[in-house]
Amino acid sequence: MGYESNWAATSDVVRNHYGQRNIDEQYGGQSASSGETKTIFLNVEFDDVQDLGGNMAAFIPNGARISSVVVRAKDAWVGGQSIFFGTYNEAGTAIDQDGLMPATESSELNLVEDAVIVGASGSLLNAVVLEDSYVGWEFTSAFTAGSLTLQVDYIEKRHA
Repeated sequence: MGYESNWAATSDVVRNHYGQRNIDEQYGGQSASSGETKTIFLNVEFDDVQDLGGNMAAFIPNGARISSVVVRAKDAWVGGQSIFFGTYNEAGTAIDQDGLMPATESSELNLVEDAVIVGASGSLLNAVVLEDSYVGWEFTSAFTAGSLTLQVDYIEKRHA
């Protein structure tokens, strides 16, 4: 259990935190990076619901080239058949619903604990994204357990 204390006065603010601080890792985030290459990490649990287009969604800008996709299963996926990753617009409509990782790769791997797919063979690998895109996923059937991290590396479009 954590304890957090926020106290503010006119001249200063004191913030203390003790113990574990739980966070919601459902939303993707870009890691600190320099230069043109950027990395997105997206944690997915078996019962997560996508929040595409929100301020916290994993985003790939128009003109970026996707250079690599890595999937790391943290816990074994149980009960479902497969999961696939792709790109969606802000309204949640698929642009390329399995462009980052097709369902066949996840079902062949069986997503056991500590399994890794490096260089997933989706159609967007080494391709340029033609519109602003959010990273999303779909399950082919319901899972009862499982968690993974999706890593997408992309190179930003050069601006003149």
